Amino acid sequence: MVSGRRIGGIDTSFKEVIGFLDQLREVISGIVLVLLTYSFAAGCPGIAISNGHAALSSDSSLMLRGGAPLGDTTHVPAKQVSVQSTPRFRNGAWSTEYAAPSTPPNHWWLIDYWNAWNYYGSFVASGNTITGLASDDDVLILPLNLAYGESMNLEWFQFDIDFNGGSAGWQDNIWWGIWNVDAPSGCYVNIPPSNYHPHTIGLAYTIGHTYHYQGSIVSDMFRFQIWDDTAGTNWHMDFSVPSTQQVYDYSCFSPASAVEGYTTPSSVGNVPYYQFTIGYDMTSFSFGQYGSGLPAGLSINQGSLGGSPSTWHWEMLFAQQIRSWSLLNGLTPDASALAASSSELFLAARGMENGIWYRSMNTGGSWSSWSGLSGFTDARPAVAVFNSRLYLVCKEASTSNIWYGYYPLSGGVVSGAFSGWTMLDGPTPTALGLAADSSYLYLAAAASDGSIWHRRMDTSGTWSAWVMVPGFTDVSPAISVFQNRLYFACKEAGSNNVWYGYMDLTSYPNGWSGWIFLSGPTPDALTLTASSDRLYVVARGMENGIWYQSMDTSGSWTDWSQISGFTDVAPGIAIFNGEMYFVCKEAGTNNIWYI
Repeated sequence: MVSGRRIGGIDTSFKEVIGFLDQLREVISGIVLVLLTYSFAAGCPGIAISNGHAALSSDSSLMLRGGAPLGDTTHVPAKQVSVQSTPRFRNGAWSTEYAAPSTPPNHWWLIDYWNAWNYYGSFVASGNTITGLASDDDVLILPLNLAYGESMNLEWFQFDIDFNGGSAGWQDNIWWGIWNVDAPSGCYVNIPPSNYHPHTIGLAYTIGHTYHYQGSIVSDMFRFQIWDDTAGTNWHMDFSVPSTQQVYDYSCFSPASAVEGYTTPSSVGNVPYYQFTIGYDMTSFSFGQYGSGLPAGLSINQGSLGGSPSTWHWEMLFAQQIRSWSLLNGLTPDASALAASSSELFLAARGMENGIWYRSMNTGGSWSSWSGLSGFTDARPAVAVFNSRLYLVCKEASTSNIWYGYYPLSGGVVSGAFSGWTMLDGPTPTALGLAADSSYLYLAAAASDGSIWHRRMDTSGTWSAWVMVPGFTDVSPAISVFQNRLYFACKEAGSNNVWYGYMDLTSYPNGWSGWIFLSGPTPDALTLTASSDRLYVVARGMENGIWYQSMDTSGSWTDWSQISGFTDVAPGIAIFNGEMYFVCKEAGTNNIWYI
């Protein structure tokens, strides 16, 4: 066994602030407001701009929220504030008091405070798919929180989509409405339950429908209006306000977006990806976590959508569960590759002697021993599962020849001997990219002049001709199949810029999208993988940090997120058993770690 040190750790500590709802609130601990500074249009945390380009950076002050870093952080001094909350519907009445049939032990908030608000938002309605909630639990999505008046005399508004655990008796366990809250003495004092006024929205909440909403001042009154864009209907309600002056006060949650919970379990699953497009010319915001008992598996996120003036997205999502790094026995001088079947995670690596090795992990987390193949390579092997076979593709050591072979699989597990190597026409000076769908195995390579080529093999074993896409790279291209498209990601030749593009598989080998710039440079190759609803890219940062981001089916990218540790080669990535796995060579050593 090879021993070594851990690549790093993750700091998930937060200061907690506990609010009591039935008495004058008192801050028990200082509130840490984390100012998120986005340094380029995509809003990528932990990335600094140098000469007009974003650079993935290391920041020891990074804090984690649901497994995702908050980026460069600045702390606002703690102050005494009132922590208000949205009441719950129990025993036929709205109340801030806990009530039968049971009392959820945890009450928490995740809040983003905005520096501007255009009173507008849009979203596609998601279903209540959260698992693990007790019947009396609630998760409240509050994309709009704002107040009018003055801090000591105001009217507070909340747009609320309430996901219940089952006891409330709502259709699909969802209620939605607009709250107006009378605060004649300001948000710094306890607001009695009688001052909370819920109003059920007069439109059906239909899962899959597109809605947009707006808050505006009409004839000295606040108007909340919502449109069902799919059905072509709308609804509004008008409210009196002390004045038409909007309150900008974090203590009053204005303006803000939040997810609030009254929950029992320590973790939840199947949290829906719920995104809202909001904001108008925003430049900064800050984050707060309050209360106690936030269950693992739930998080919020945000980022710039660009444009002029800029708009933003804000979202509730499932929080990737970040495990600890584990050391694998065996050494490598290069990057490693991952691929997954339904029952095994496969890892392929180049040995210190340039041998070609693989091993696998089952769904229980147990690894097999290393198995060596004949032949030698001086680049990372590529690996993919296709047509009940585990395929490996390699550049031959000391030459530019490309060879491929496979192991047969039964039930996703290797069930026979290696096929032997078959040479493909077309040399390459680098490692290769490999991906698969149910019909084809796709191969991508960089030629000796840096041009980028690809081809595919069908289930009968017949290869298509090589086809070139525009552009040049000096590393191996990364490829993955997502939403019936073959995606490419490359570092630009002679620079650290990252670009991606795709080929529509309905018109393969035609239908090239063109290259699209992706902020955040890398000195190395990238790796792609995909789930049913997201495309993931992982990169080595300029400081050897390990970074990843993802794109949804609409083409919207999340911000870059960093995981602990450092590597001096391209990280590997794969989705297996519902989780995202990384594999890396430790920077400055030949140790192999996975997480």
